Amino acid sequence: MTPIKTTPKNSYSLRKSLLTMAVAAALVAGCGGSDDKDKPEVVTSIGGVAAKGIVTDGIVTAYLLGADGEKGAVVGTAVTDNEGSYSLSTASSYDGTSPLLLELTAGAETHMVCDSFNDCGTVEHGDLISLADSDFLMSSVIPGTGSDTDVSAAITAFTNMAAHSVIESGVVSDTSILETTSKINQVVGVNILETTPVNVASESLLGEAAVDSQRYSIMLAALATQAFTESGSVDDMLVSLDSFNADFAADGDIGDEGGLSLIDLYSDANEAAEAAEDSLSEEAVAELATLGDSVVGQLDDDGVFTPEATNVENPSDIAQAKAFVTEIRTWASDLQDLESPAELFVNEADTLAETLGDNSEVALEVYAMSMGAALEAISDAIDADQAVPTSVDVLNDDDVLIGTVNILDNSTDSVTEYVLAGTDLSDSNISLGTTLVLNLTSDAESVLAGDTTFSVNSVVSDSNVQITLVEAALTVGLAETLAIGDDSDQEPEFTGIAINGSLAIAALENGVATGEAIAANAEIKFVALEASLNGSLNNDMNMNLEKIALNNLSVVNDSGETAGLSLSLVINNSTSSDTLAFMSDDAEETSADFTDATLSISGKITLDGKGEAVLSITGNKTGLDAGNLTAALGYDGKSLQLTAETTNGEEDGTDAKLTFSNADGVAMTVEESDDWKSGVVTVGDSIVGHIDEDGIIRYNDGTFESL
Repeated sequence: MTPIKTTPKNSYSLRKSLLTMAVAAALVAGCGGSDDKDKPEVVTSIGGVAAKGIVTDGIVTAYLLGADGEKGAVVGTAVTDNEGSYSLSTASSYDGTSPLLLELTAGAETHMVCDSFNDCGTVEHGDLISLADSDFLMSSVIPGTGSDTDVSAAITAFTNMAAHSVIESGVVSDTSILETTSKINQVVGVNILETTPVNVASESLLGEAAVDSQRYSIMLAALATQAFTESGSVDDMLVSLDSFNADFAADGDIGDEGGLSLIDLYSDANEAAEAAEDSLSEEAVAELATLGDSVVGQLDDDGVFTPEATNVENPSDIAQAKAFVTEIRTWASDLQDLESPAELFVNEADTLAETLGDNSEVALEVYAMSMGAALEAISDAIDADQAVPTSVDVLNDDDVLIGTVNILDNSTDSVTEYVLAGTDLSDSNISLGTTLVLNLTSDAESVLAGDTTFSVNSVVSDSNVQITLVEAALTVGLAETLAIGDDSDQEPEFTGIAINGSLAIAALENGVATGEAIAANAEIKFVALEASLNGSLNNDMNMNLEKIALNNLSVVNDSGETAGLSLSLVINNSTSSDTLAFMSDDAEETSADFTDATLSISGKITLDGKGEAVLSITGNKTGLDAGNLTAALGYDGKSLQLTAETTNGEEDGTDAKLTFSNADGVAMTVEESDDWKSGVVTVGDSIVGHIDEDGIIRYNDGTFESL
């Protein structure tokens, strides 16, 4: 069934069932009544999927719904098939003005697929649960359909939550239905009425489904995990769902005591996505994760989320699209306000790298002198059959005292182990508080394979920038036992090097702080390249970058606007491709040898006049000039999502596709290459505007605006 565009009265996408229309036509033809023989009779066709998980042989009944929430006359019925689909035709007496209540109930043959990946009590994932003799009931409410239309309306536990809230309010209208539905859309990330869920237990159906359908199905599976208790009782599940519904209906919040925990819901969704990763698209998995970050980041201290509708009226498709484009444009402009601190970070990258390099060099030198002095004292004591001294002075190459190393003997019968604690070790631009754990052979002539860790504290500055390292722990791993002493010429083989610590960068102007600053807990990891590769960046140790993470990153610009983020860059092929060489221009990436990397950014930003927002970004470099990105910006109880993809272009350069969307199903997609640009603005399945090569959006009503 192919969706078609609905009327402005109703913003839902439309879908036509030829079989239903044929049956309806036959029924109309068989109806008598001379008074109405000249009156054109129109039938509204309503179809969708019933899922908690997929419900088969379920009974769907459509009722008129009064303005006070009272259920009226029956205007249509249907039974769901093996995929949960239903299709009904309203009675000709329905004029399309009244909202409708769709109720899903159980008969003797009604079953539900267990969609929870953690099973449904004693019923395993994918197996059927009988709903016979239960009080099973789920609902959807839809605005007045207009006339001569086909309407899509899923019936799920999420639509049931919206329906319960609308009816309990006692104020039913097209506007209240759309507003409440939009609020639940913010939680699920898709339009809960228009999007079609599928059976998550069927790998083929899930794999062939559209991205939004995949996301909806996974979110329903996560909700099942939350609803089912260990007993697996359908009645217990319904009690849980009723509790979730009551929480939302009470005040429009989600997460109060007895309500749905969104932290647990999104955690279960991510676990479900991982379990179904062979069937899901990468885009669906990424969008599920970024949505969860966006919403969880908006929870209050009690874990409560207050969703807000994108639209509180019943606007036309074009009006929705224009409001959406304005929102995107506004946020894109405001995010530029954080350019200053980001620019500072980029401009000072060379200084930072040089400073860290100098610090590392000095730290390693002090480390070597400290270990050398301690090992020499240990070796001399063993040779002389004397007790190992408890401390030893550390001298630099000029025989100047730079500190003392305390030696703690933790030796056992099987291994000789000494703990070295360096105190007041210093140089002109670095101070060290050092703890070294050395596993030595019994003759103290070799260091056993394993990790050695010491800490670094330093402050370095010039007239433009001040860089501070606090408690930066440096861990060096040995791949094999390393012989030491004057007679040894063995080169060490390292398994990895890692640095963890607090990093702060402050902008200065003639030595005075400007207020612009960056601070984070930094994590940097290096791993050994495969033996067949030789590092090309002054890389005698044959090491390569694996990860850079800036956790709890705080960025402040000169206007006081801040961002509190966490950022990580992970090199997925760090042992087989020399990223450091590519970064230094010592080598050039090719289609066969390139950096495969994942960039993740998440956290909160505060912009002038906009309050606090939550940003979540995941980007993947998957080819020489190819990659994808998924992002979500959450604010004021709702969110915007962005997906982007680039592919290796052949003749016309690298092709790119960019899509902005909101939870109500409004989207803007732009495709671009070196010599052209085009795109569309859609509401559900309806195209309401086209974007030309000059970036002008031309709407179907004849109006236009620039991107």
